[in-house]
Amino acid sequence: MTEASTRIEGEIVSWDDEKGFGFAAAPSVGGDIFVHAKFLRARHVRPAIGDRVTFVLAEGRNGRAAATDIQIVGAPPAQPPRAPASRASKERLSALDVSRLAAAVALLLVVAAAVVAGRAPAWVAGLYAGMGIVSGLLYWVDKRYAVEGRLRVREMSLHLSDILFGIAGGLFAQHVFRHKTRKLSFRYITRLIFLTHALLLTAVLSGMIRFP
Repeated sequence: MTEASTRIEGEIVSWDDEKGFGFAAAPSVGGDIFVHAKFLRARHVRPAIGDRVTFVLAEGRNGRAAATDIQIVGAPPAQPPRAPASRASKERLSALDVSRLAAAVALLLVVAAAVVAGRAPAWVAGLYAGMGIVSGLLYWVDKRYAVEGRLRVREMSLHLSDILFGIAGGLFAQHVFRHKTRKLSFRYITRLIFLTHALLLTAVLSGMIRFP
């Protein structure tokens, strides 16, 4: 981007917090101005529709007006650094990380046992393995985009890939990449998906559910 030298004042007219971008309007500039979260001065605060902002006008990659060095007028200052996590808290987080890995391994072992016992066809194991790779790659991409401030993978897409037999890969990716492990709502849905697959596979292994 090529930056101008003066700051411009405008107002946020649209904002998608999940994607991390929106548009602002300014009386001195014609048309909407692209606003991205990675150019916010204070990363701890996200703008909302109606917020006043000041920024430096720049030219985006597609030639349209874009904002950089964005400051939200009246935004609260950043919170002081948090105190280091207690030993008990670290131990709880470590236990959760281990439980994700253990859950992924246990699920794959049940799949393998069902195939070996003749309760499930071999393609079921291939389905869990293939979709596990797909799910793991989606988590990796989302983690990388989060670090780079780029457009994120939708949480619904991550959940959907887990539901569609990729849950073992999703749990493994959460453990390896330390990603999507703190948001409670995401963790609860992941647990529900895991429990659903665990119950279905247990039913298959016990003969309660039979393949034609």
